[in-house]
Order: sequence, then C-alpha cells, then structure tokens
Amino acid sequence: MGAGLTAEVLLAAALVDARLAGLLFLFAGVVGLAVVFRLPAVAAFGVLVLTDFLFHPTFFAGLAFGPVDLRLHELVLAALLLVAVVRPRRRSWGGPAGAALGAFLLIVAVSALVAVSEGRTTLTEAMAWGRPFAMLA
Repeated sequence: MGAGLTAEVLLAAALVDARLAGLLFLFAGVVGLAVVFRLPAVAAFGVLVLTDFLFHPTFFAGLAFGPVDLRLHELVLAALLLVAVVRPRRRSWGGPAGAALGAFLLIVAVSALVAVSEGRTTLTEAMAWGRPFAMLA
C-alpha cells in the first residue's frame, strides 16, 4: 500500500511540476515492461499492430534521444528481447538458425563500429542503416 501511495504522489508531482515530467516516462516504461513480462504474446501482437497495420510505423510517436528517434515498436521489441534473455520459456537460442542470426548481427555491429572509427560514416548513420536488422532479433 505504501508503494502505491508513493507512486501516486510522485505521479501527481510530475503532472504539476514540469521539471519532474521524466517521472511520467519512467512510470510508463516500468508499467509497459511489467506488461511485456506478464503478457509477451500480447506485446508481440502489439508490435504487429504498430508496424503492419493500417498506419505507417512512424505514425506512432516515439522517444527522441539526440539525433536518434526511437519508434514505439522498437521499444516494444527491445522489451521482448529483454524478456527472452532474462526469462526464456525454453532453454534454446534457436539452434543453428539462431547462431547464424547472432553471427550476422555481430558482423553488422562490428562493421558499423569499424566504419565509424575509420571516419567513413557517423554513428547516427551507422545506427540508421542497422535499424532494420533489429527486427530480426
């Protein structure tokens, strides 16, 4: 009861004071992560709705971190990946196909780091080109 009352007081303070608005995002993130941990199939369906439904994936607002804009479906996918790593339903990484995918994503990450360190591209460009491959995870 004390934790619920504390959360309500913090949310009320965040609604009143603009300096504490980050608490609203933190609260929404914690609640969203709890829903993904409890109902991963619903979250996976949510990703399908956010990406392959009537709207374009950029229709739903995301969060901006400097020059990088995280879309809502990418946040849900990251939460699903966290659930799969922290609490897997089965002790499997997908066999040879999962190992090949992991090796491919490692090659993409290493090649992006090499390109950035050599000055051939910027970190923002490398992340933009690697973003479509995150859906494979």
